[in-house]
Amino acid sequence: MKNKLNNQRGFTLAELLIVVAIIAVLVAISIPIFTSKLEASRESTDAANLRSAYAAGTTALLTTNMTQQQTIVLITRFLRRLLEIL
Repeated sequence: MKNKLNNQRGFTLAELLIVVAIIAVLVAISIPIFTSKLEASRESTDAANLRSAYAAGTTALLTTNMTQQQTIVLITRFLRRLLEIL
């Protein structure tokens, strides 16, 4: 029985603390990178939405009997809704 208890193998407390410290450093490094990538993604989405608004206005101007002023109003309303979502 005594021999069985002495043969148990596992990690020491120091080894576990080192692993936890390494993981903490990796997480601390990755958070700013993830945040910057998230912000870049949001900026790309905003740019795509602005291109979409421009395309919608151009299409409305070319395919309907709307005046240029009415088209500007349409695009302005779209952009205001877009800003409310953001």
